[in-house]
Amino acid sequence: MILRRAGISPSGPVCIALLVAGVLSASSCSTSDEVVFEGAPPPSSTTPAASNTTASPASTREAGAATTVTAPITTRAATATTESAETGPPTAPTLALSERRIEVLPGQIVVNDLRTRSVTILGPGVGQVEPFASPGDDLQQPTWSPDGTLVAWSRAGSEGFAVVVTSSRGGQAAQYTTAFAVFYMQWRPDGRAIALLGSPEPGEVGLAILDLDSGTVTPLNSSSSYYLHWAPGGEELITHIGGTRIEQLDPSTGNTSLFEALDPVNSVFQAAAWTPDGTSILYVRPADPDSARAGDELVRRDISSGEIEVLAEGAGFFNFAVSPDGRAVALSIRTLEGVTSMEIVDFASGRSEEIDAPLTLAWQWSPDSRKILLLGVGNQAMSVGVYESGTITRYQEIIPTSTFLQNYLFFWSQYDLSHSLWAPDSSAFVFPAFDGVADAVFLQYLDEELPILLGPGSMAVFSPAVANP
Repeated sequence: MILRRAGISPSGPVCIALLVAGVLSASSCSTSDEVVFEGAPPPSSTTPAASNTTASPASTREAGAATTVTAPITTRAATATTESAETGPPTAPTLALSERRIEVLPGQIVVNDLRTRSVTILGPGVGQVEPFASPGDDLQQPTWSPDGTLVAWSRAGSEGFAVVVTSSRGGQAAQYTTAFAVFYMQWRPDGRAIALLGSPEPGEVGLAILDLDSGTVTPLNSSSSYYLHWAPGGEELITHIGGTRIEQLDPSTGNTSLFEALDPVNSVFQAAAWTPDGTSILYVRPADPDSARAGDELVRRDISSGEIEVLAEGAGFFNFAVSPDGRAVALSIRTLEGVTSMEIVDFASGRSEEIDAPLTLAWQWSPDSRKILLLGVGNQAMSVGVYESGTITRYQEIIPTSTFLQNYLFFWSQYDLSHSLWAPDSSAFVFPAFDGVADAVFLQYLDEELPILLGPGSMAVFSPAVANP
């Protein structure tokens, strides 16, 4: 997954993201609007320039407040082994839950380590599943099925491209050949099919559907940019194509119908989103030229009646996500000046609750719909906080791994629909960061001051469901 210029280049908000802790040393920014998927993700190593970061001492923890420090992060108990880039990658990652047994993790976690080209699953009831590794091949983009029983990831190597699917308990993995390197996957809600995005031709993003029952991979269509969301019932996809139109797509036939043309929308947004009950869709469109509103508007459109409700208006980079319980939408608009306005809108009452987090870059609802994880620009690195009931609890700042920053956070509105940093019981979140020596994965319990080092890794996500031991 890379940034592409073809009359379209990284947006102002992405330029802001590039400044976080000096994590990226390349990828210049221009003034155009859209970020698109293109091609397979480039191989990543340890986070560039992170080793030059000087740590500041942790601030004294105030009563009832979380500590805020700067990277490299300090863990409460960092006993897992890490290696520098000079020593070379280990043959396999060794994940250890410091001072705790893996059995007490609040859910299963899948870890992707690009240095060792491996995928590892750990969590309750299984201890640790042996790493899945394929010598010489790149294994990336591990993605949980909605019920947490399966994990899929992409494989690219000398023998071609494939998607690998295995049980969350380990065991034999199934492999399905694809025509392109897959750089994004989203499971159908029933867990029997996966939407795959890749680049079949230069400058194109293609969609294919993997059907697990038939074992077939069916290419459907392509565009210059492509974002998608499965309907809650799984019958169709809503797609944002080429930045110019919202379409409904029937994966069983490949037939599409225009939902709304965006002509033109001056703001940036990625994936349109279904409400959890499947009755309406949220997306950004141009404001009515006859109205007093300027710029663009985030709307909720009822599928049956076509009725439109305007939720917010403005210009910039729109992020939005409906709470898991379907009662509210959280939304943010980041301007080219680098300021984010963020609020929660209750669907029933229409009341709006402002979140005072002007430097937020990415965020995610907790599964219990009570909290929002906030990631943004900190003092010297990326800030981490959790919003709940009008209060933001700040945790220590981090330097995100280059994989997390480049391949995920730039496209978080899309990944938010398929990848959870939150534990399924909303008690903790996981994140990948540079630990002062190499890339590693950390677990942060909400009621604890410091994160726990789990071990080496480039990216990690929680299962959306609690596994039974």
